[in-house]
Amino acid sequence: AARARSEGLVAKTEIVRQATLTGSNIVQSAKEEASKLKLDASDYADQKLASLEIVLERTLKTIRAGRERLSPPLVGLENPSELSDKHSAELDAFFDQDTGNQDE
Repeated sequence: AARARSEGLVAKTEIVRQATLTGSNIVQSAKEEASKLKLDASDYADQKLASLEIVLERTLKTIRAGRERLSPPLVGLENPSELSDKHSAELDAFFDQDTGNQDE
């Protein structure tokens, strides 16, 4: 009876050892697969962001070209601030027209 019990304990110990080993292998495989999935997801996201960056750069270039076509030419101005100074003087003259002689 003692021998049978001893053999039973040895068998149970072997079963536990095998189960532990199998469990460790499963966990290791799961970690490796998770790591690969994470790397694949990062690569995918990077590719999509790179594509978006290219599209946005093209769009920005198109917008800038359109704005340049719509902006007034700065021919004859040595300093671009002259345009804003001239515009400011014209606005001052327009709004100052009512401050002069009001008897007219």
